[in-house]
Amino acid sequence: MVSPLSQLQRVRFVDCLISHLFTLMGKSDSKAATATYGSVIIHDEGGLPGLTQFDSFLEEWRRIPDDDGLLQYINSKQPPTPAGSDLYFARGGDYFQQPPSHIAAFSYDAIVGLGLSACRALEDQMDGDAIFSGADHHTAFIKSQFKGASGDVIFSSDSFSRNATSTYHVMSNILPVGNIDESGMQSYKASPKVYYDTETQKWARIRLGDDSDFVYSDGTKQSPDEIPEHDHDMNHLQSGVRVACLTLSAIAMIVSVSFFLFSFSQREKIVIRAAQPEFLYMLCAGCLLMAATIIPASMDDRVASTESCNIACMSKVWLFACGFCICFSALFSKLYRINKVFKHSKGFKRVKVSMKDVIVPFCILLSANFIVLATWTAYAPLQWDRTILAYDDYDRPMSSIGTCSSDKTIPFSSTLIVINGLALVLALWQAYQARNITTEFSESKHIAMAMACIFQSFFFGIPVMIIVNGQPTPELFTVSAIIFVIVIAMLFLIFIPKMLIMRKGKEEIGVSISQPVSKWSSHPGKEEIGISISQPVSRWSSHPVSAKEEEKHEEATH
Repeated sequence: MVSPLSQLQRVRFVDCLISHLFTLMGKSDSKAATATYGSVIIHDEGGLPGLTQFDSFLEEWRRIPDDDGLLQYINSKQPPTPAGSDLYFARGGDYFQQPPSHIAAFSYDAIVGLGLSACRALEDQMDGDAIFSGADHHTAFIKSQFKGASGDVIFSSDSFSRNATSTYHVMSNILPVGNIDESGMQSYKASPKVYYDTETQKWARIRLGDDSDFVYSDGTKQSPDEIPEHDHDMNHLQSGVRVACLTLSAIAMIVSVSFFLFSFSQREKIVIRAAQPEFLYMLCAGCLLMAATIIPASMDDRVASTESCNIACMSKVWLFACGFCICFSALFSKLYRINKVFKHSKGFKRVKVSMKDVIVPFCILLSANFIVLATWTAYAPLQWDRTILAYDDYDRPMSSIGTCSSDKTIPFSSTLIVINGLALVLALWQAYQARNITTEFSESKHIAMAMACIFQSFFFGIPVMIIVNGQPTPELFTVSAIIFVIVIAMLFLIFIPKMLIMRKGKEEIGVSISQPVSKWSSHPGKEEIGISISQPVSRWSSHPVSAKEEEKHEEATH
């Protein structure tokens, strides 16, 4: 809760001429008159009757007419009356019997402060010189603290202005005075009703007479109803959905790490060797990054600071883009390697596809993603921003939404979609080319099934994301579900078949390539040819394999 003192420090006070002597005139039947009647202004006041310092000042103020020399001196400092004008600035004795303006008290304290600070500046001269500079005088003035007519004079060290707690502020009630004149004009006067007590930090009534109550715009002294409670719907993420999405993320990450450890621990098995362990590692790493995307996506300003939300905004883009890139680069490279091997096998040619040959597409794709993401982060990063959707009758926000936004979101995100969409298309093309290769250890069928699941996730998920756009909770759940399906589909369809084969203890691999027979074939009734390759059993088989057979198997694998 904001303290009354803090509220005072934020108030932009009206012109210093507004005081308890303030008057104005206006048409009595105008809208301005209706709005003015019973309103309140908050302004600083030079002092209040009943306060010790101000009462002493007021007593001396009223004694000025008794000193003819002093009164004459004061009038000598007034501006002369302009020729032909009825303005008269000389002050008579009656003037000083009225309460002084707050300007008088503030001016008095300012002059006293200048004198006291001059004495202090002189005392601070180390060399005993009787001369001090304007800077010395100013420094001493800022450090001054004394009890004046207008309150405890204290200056703020950071603003070089008087502290808001060192003077009195009052609320004055604006009411009409006198009768409406012949032209329909009405005079209004601001009369102080309460003041802010700096010692108790509470508003207190000024007892200037019997009429100390506020008169409100309806002409009564009955205070109006309080403004209704402010209900601001910030559309934060629902806790249950947040927990559910983080659970999906944790499951997907655990599965990714588990399959990574499985691939590493079984890397000598023929099934894993045939599947190329390096690409399995890449696949698990990419899925881990995509699953981790849900963590920053589930953050908002309910559970994190604005700075943390700013970091999360770009983090989720980095994690998903890099994870997606790594996964589909691995899938593309694996399919490319399979297609190249079996393409040459039809001509009974021996071919060796090295890691260098298939790592190039991965490096190109990852570099393209990195350049776009780095440029986006440096030039126009996503920032957490809360947008007000609706206001109530008192101009208070009723509903708002927090989102990650940037002026350059569309061009950068579109570039990333094109780059990674190209990776998906290339992977689908390689899977299509490998559609006729059937083998227990080949992954072309399972990779194609995984990519079909991923395609369906995007096909149905993206329209749903468009529908729930602007609704943080449904949007988070949709994104999390899409990522979870992508990760689990890829991992399960790639690794589960391998685990089943290892469980059965298969001893050989049957490979066939189904192709239509060419026109020059000597078997016109034959629609396809079969190529069978017998591999040595792996180490987990009950039949031992010689070192020489292992070498032959390694050549056949490549």
